[in-house]
Amino acid sequence: MQVSIDALNPHIIDRLMGLTGYGEKILQTLDYLGEAGIKVRTNTVLTPINIKDAVSLAWYLTKKPYILRSNFTCYGRSLYRHDDSLFCSPEDIENFEEEFSKIQMEFPDKVNFSGANDNPYAGDESLRKKNFWERAYCTANRRGVVVLPDGKVTICEELYNHEHFIIGDLTKQTLLEVWNSPKALELAYPQQAAVSNGPCHDCSDFQRCHEGLGRCVREALKAYGYDQHYAPDPRCPRAPVGSRLA
Repeated sequence: MQVSIDALNPHIIDRLMGLTGYGEKILQTLDYLGEAGIKVRTNTVLTPINIKDAVSLAWYLTKKPYILRSNFTCYGRSLYRHDDSLFCSPEDIENFEEEFSKIQMEFPDKVNFSGANDNPYAGDESLRKKNFWERAYCTANRRGVVVLPDGKVTICEELYNHEHFIIGDLTKQTLLEVWNSPKALELAYPQQAAVSNGPCHDCSDFQRCHEGLGRCVREALKAYGYDQHYAPDPRCPRAPVGSRLA
Protein backbone atom coordinates (compact mmCIF):
# COMPACT_ATOMS: atom_id res chain seq x y z
CA MET A 1 0.00 0.00 0.00
CA GLN A 2 1.21 3.51 -0.79
CA VAL A 3 0.84 6.15 1.92
CA SER A 4 1.52 9.88 1.69
CA ILE A 5 3.21 11.22 4.81
CA ASP A 6 5.00 14.56 4.85
CA ALA A 7 6.56 14.86 8.30
CA LEU A 8 7.41 13.04 11.50
CA ASN A 9 6.14 15.85 13.72
CA PRO A 10 2.33 15.40 14.01
CA HIS A 11 1.79 19.16 14.30
CA ILE A 12 3.52 19.77 10.97
CA ILE A 13 1.39 17.08 9.35
CA ASP A 14 -1.74 18.69 10.81
CA ARG A 15 -0.70 22.06 9.40
CA LEU A 16 -0.09 20.65 5.93
CA MET A 17 -3.35 18.68 5.92
CA GLY A 18 -5.44 21.34 7.66
CA LEU A 19 -6.78 18.68 10.03
CA THR A 20 -6.16 18.62 13.79
CA GLY A 21 -5.17 15.16 15.00
CA TYR A 22 -4.47 13.75 11.53
CA GLY A 23 -0.70 13.57 12.13
CA GLU A 24 -0.92 11.18 15.06
CA LYS A 25 -3.49 9.05 13.23
CA ILE A 26 -1.46 8.63 10.04
CA LEU A 27 1.67 7.70 11.98
CA GLN A 28 -0.34 5.11 13.88
CA THR A 29 -1.87 3.88 10.63
CA LEU A 30 1.61 2.97 9.37
CA ASP A 31 2.09 0.69 12.38
CA TYR A 32 -1.39 -0.80 11.97
CA LEU A 33 -0.54 -1.71 8.38
CA GLY A 34 2.71 -3.33 9.52
CA GLU A 35 0.93 -5.30 12.22
CA ALA A 36 -1.52 -6.56 9.59
CA GLY A 37 1.36 -7.83 7.46
CA ILE A 38 0.89 -5.21 4.74
CA LYS A 39 4.01 -3.84 3.08
CA VAL A 40 4.09 -0.07 2.58
CA ARG A 41 5.66 2.47 0.27
CA THR A 42 5.61 6.12 1.31
CA ASN A 43 5.70 9.40 -0.59
CA THR A 44 6.81 12.72 0.92
CA VAL A 45 6.50 16.09 -0.82
CA LEU A 46 9.03 18.65 0.43
CA THR A 47 7.96 22.25 1.09
CA PRO A 48 9.42 25.00 3.30
CA ILE A 49 6.98 23.82 5.98
CA ASN A 50 8.33 20.28 6.31
CA ILE A 51 11.75 20.08 4.66
CA LYS A 52 13.65 20.63 7.93
CA ASP A 53 11.69 17.77 9.55
CA ALA A 54 11.99 15.43 6.57
CA VAL A 55 15.41 14.01 7.48
CA SER A 56 14.03 12.86 10.83
CA LEU A 57 11.10 11.30 8.98
CA ALA A 58 13.45 9.47 6.63
CA TRP A 59 15.45 8.00 9.52
CA TYR A 60 12.21 6.97 11.23
CA LEU A 61 10.87 5.21 8.14
CA THR A 62 14.07 3.23 7.58
CA LYS A 63 13.61 1.64 11.00
CA LYS A 64 10.22 0.22 10.06
CA PRO A 65 10.73 -3.28 8.58
CA TYR A 66 7.35 -3.26 6.84
CA ILE A 67 8.15 -0.10 4.87
CA LEU A 68 9.71 -1.17 1.59
CA ARG A 69 10.72 2.21 0.21
CA SER A 70 10.26 5.89 0.94
CA ASN A 71 10.40 8.45 -1.85
CA PHE A 72 11.00 12.17 -1.28
CA THR A 73 10.30 14.81 -3.93
CA CYS A 74 10.29 18.60 -4.00
CA TYR A 75 7.01 20.44 -4.42
CA GLY A 76 6.14 21.31 -8.00
CA ARG A 77 3.51 23.59 -9.51
CA SER A 78 -0.01 22.24 -9.32
CA LEU A 79 -2.46 22.88 -12.14
CA TYR A 80 -5.39 23.49 -9.82
CA ARG A 81 -4.28 24.43 -6.28
CA HIS A 82 -0.86 25.99 -6.61
CA ASP A 83 0.92 28.25 -4.10
CA ASP A 84 4.31 29.81 -4.88
CA SER A 85 5.18 29.85 -1.17
CA LEU A 86 5.43 26.05 -1.24
CA PHE A 87 8.48 26.00 -3.51
CA CYS A 88 11.61 25.00 -1.56
CA SER A 89 14.57 27.35 -1.60
CA PRO A 90 17.84 26.16 -3.17
CA GLU A 91 19.52 26.48 0.25
CA ASP A 92 16.96 24.25 1.97
CA ILE A 93 17.25 21.66 -0.79
CA GLU A 94 21.04 21.67 -0.57
CA ASN A 95 20.95 21.19 3.21
CA PHE A 96 18.41 18.41 2.90
CA GLU A 97 20.44 16.60 0.23
CA GLU A 98 23.56 16.74 2.39
CA GLU A 99 21.83 15.07 5.34
CA PHE A 100 19.74 12.73 3.21
CA SER A 101 22.82 11.37 1.43
CA LYS A 102 23.97 9.89 4.74
CA ILE A 103 20.73 7.94 5.00
CA GLN A 104 21.01 6.76 1.40
CA MET A 105 24.50 5.45 2.02
CA GLU A 106 23.24 3.31 4.90
CA PHE A 107 19.88 2.33 3.36
CA PRO A 108 20.31 2.57 -0.43
CA ASP A 109 17.31 0.33 -1.15
CA LYS A 110 14.89 1.93 1.28
CA VAL A 111 14.99 5.66 0.56
CA ASN A 112 15.12 7.81 -2.55
CA PHE A 113 15.26 11.54 -3.24
CA SER A 114 14.23 12.54 -6.73
CA GLY A 115 16.21 15.74 -6.40
CA ALA A 116 15.26 19.27 -7.24
CA ASN A 117 13.11 19.22 -10.36
CA ASP A 118 14.85 20.54 -13.45
CA ASN A 119 14.10 24.04 -14.66
CA PRO A 120 12.71 23.45 -18.18
CA TYR A 121 13.77 26.93 -19.30
CA ALA A 122 17.42 26.56 -18.24
CA GLY A 123 20.37 25.88 -20.52
CA ASP A 124 21.36 27.12 -23.95
CA GLU A 125 19.34 26.28 -27.04
CA SER A 126 21.49 23.31 -28.09
CA LEU A 127 21.15 21.65 -24.65
CA ARG A 128 17.41 22.32 -24.48
CA LYS A 129 17.01 20.92 -27.98
CA LYS A 130 18.92 17.76 -27.11
CA ASN A 131 16.91 17.22 -23.91
CA PHE A 132 13.63 17.93 -25.66
CA TRP A 133 14.09 15.35 -28.38
CA GLU A 134 15.20 12.80 -25.79
CA ARG A 135 12.11 13.36 -23.60
CA ALA A 136 9.85 10.54 -22.51
CA TYR A 137 6.97 9.44 -24.70
CA CYS A 138 3.62 10.95 -23.63
CA THR A 139 0.96 8.22 -23.37
CA ALA A 140 -2.04 10.59 -23.04
CA ASN A 141 -4.64 9.69 -25.67
CA ARG A 142 -2.04 7.56 -27.40
CA ARG A 143 -1.72 4.45 -25.24
CA GLY A 144 -4.46 5.13 -22.73
CA VAL A 145 -7.22 7.42 -21.49
CA VAL A 146 -8.70 8.18 -18.06
CA VAL A 147 -12.31 7.68 -16.98
CA LEU A 148 -13.54 10.31 -14.52
CA PRO A 149 -16.04 9.53 -11.72
CA ASP A 150 -18.97 10.83 -13.77
CA GLY A 151 -18.14 8.65 -16.78
CA LYS A 152 -16.51 11.35 -18.86
CA VAL A 153 -13.19 10.46 -20.45
CA THR A 154 -10.10 12.66 -20.48
CA ILE A 155 -6.69 12.13 -22.02
CA CYS A 156 -4.69 12.59 -18.78
CA GLU A 157 -5.55 12.13 -15.10
CA GLU A 158 -3.85 15.41 -14.20
CA LEU A 159 -6.08 17.40 -16.54
CA TYR A 160 -9.11 16.00 -14.69
CA ASN A 161 -12.28 17.72 -15.98
CA HIS A 162 -10.68 20.34 -18.23
CA GLU A 163 -13.39 20.61 -20.86
CA HIS A 164 -11.03 21.04 -23.84
CA PHE A 165 -9.51 17.60 -23.23
CA ILE A 166 -12.70 15.61 -22.58
CA ILE A 167 -12.97 13.17 -25.49
CA GLY A 168 -16.17 11.32 -24.65
CA ASP A 169 -18.66 10.04 -22.11
CA LEU A 170 -19.04 6.36 -21.18
CA THR A 171 -22.63 6.94 -20.05
CA LYS A 172 -23.45 7.58 -23.70
CA GLN A 173 -20.68 5.81 -25.67
CA THR A 174 -18.66 2.65 -25.62
CA LEU A 175 -14.96 2.89 -24.79
CA LEU A 176 -14.10 2.02 -28.40
CA GLU A 177 -16.36 4.82 -29.63
CA VAL A 178 -14.63 7.26 -27.31
CA TRP A 179 -11.19 6.07 -28.39
CA ASN A 180 -12.06 6.66 -32.06
CA SER A 181 -14.14 9.80 -31.47
CA PRO A 182 -13.53 12.95 -33.54
CA LYS A 183 -12.33 14.79 -30.42
CA ALA A 184 -9.83 12.06 -29.53
CA LEU A 185 -8.46 12.04 -33.07
CA GLU A 186 -8.36 15.84 -33.17
CA LEU A 187 -6.16 15.90 -30.06
CA ALA A 188 -3.99 12.97 -31.17
CA TYR A 189 -3.42 14.47 -34.63
CA PRO A 190 -3.81 18.25 -34.14
CA GLN A 191 -4.00 20.61 -37.09
CA GLN A 192 -1.35 23.30 -37.05
CA ALA A 193 -3.82 25.71 -38.62
CA ALA A 194 -5.85 25.59 -35.38
CA VAL A 195 -2.95 27.16 -33.47
CA SER A 196 -3.51 30.90 -33.76
CA ASN A 197 -0.29 32.12 -32.15
CA GLY A 198 2.83 31.14 -30.23
CA PRO A 199 5.88 29.13 -31.31
CA CYS A 200 3.80 26.13 -32.41
CA HIS A 201 1.90 28.28 -34.94
CA ASP A 202 4.58 28.16 -37.62
CA CYS A 203 7.01 25.55 -36.26
CA SER A 204 8.49 23.23 -38.89
CA ASP A 205 8.65 20.41 -36.31
CA PHE A 206 4.94 20.63 -35.41
CA GLN A 207 3.87 17.25 -36.77
CA ARG A 208 7.02 15.44 -35.61
CA CYS A 209 6.61 16.87 -32.11
CA HIS A 210 2.89 16.26 -31.61
CA GLU A 211 2.54 12.93 -33.37
CA GLY A 212 5.93 11.57 -32.31
CA LEU A 213 6.84 11.79 -28.63
CA GLY A 214 3.91 14.08 -27.93
CA ARG A 215 3.46 17.49 -26.32
CA CYS A 216 2.89 17.43 -22.55
CA VAL A 217 -0.33 19.41 -22.28
CA ARG A 218 -0.25 19.28 -18.48
CA GLU A 219 3.10 21.09 -18.32
CA ALA A 220 2.05 23.53 -21.03
CA LEU A 221 -1.02 24.60 -19.05
CA LYS A 222 1.00 24.88 -15.84
CA ALA A 223 3.58 27.08 -17.54
CA TYR A 224 1.36 29.34 -19.64
CA GLY A 225 -2.17 29.24 -18.26
CA TYR A 226 -5.23 27.03 -17.88
CA ASP A 227 -6.80 28.38 -21.07
CA GLN A 228 -3.68 28.05 -23.24
CA HIS A 229 -4.73 24.84 -24.98
CA TYR A 230 -2.14 25.09 -27.75
CA ALA A 231 0.77 26.43 -25.71
CA PRO A 232 4.12 24.67 -26.33
CA ASP A 233 5.68 22.13 -24.05
CA PRO A 234 7.85 24.37 -21.80
CA ARG A 235 10.81 22.06 -22.40
CA CYS A 236 10.81 22.97 -26.07
CA PRO A 237 13.85 25.12 -26.99
CA ARG A 238 11.50 27.51 -28.83
CA ALA A 239 9.18 27.90 -25.83
CA PRO A 240 9.21 31.23 -23.96
CA VAL A 241 9.86 31.42 -20.23
CA GLY A 242 6.60 30.91 -18.36
CA SER A 243 5.63 30.30 -14.75
CA ARG A 244 8.05 28.60 -12.40
CA LEU A 245 7.26 24.88 -12.35
CA ALA A 246 9.47 23.58 -9.54
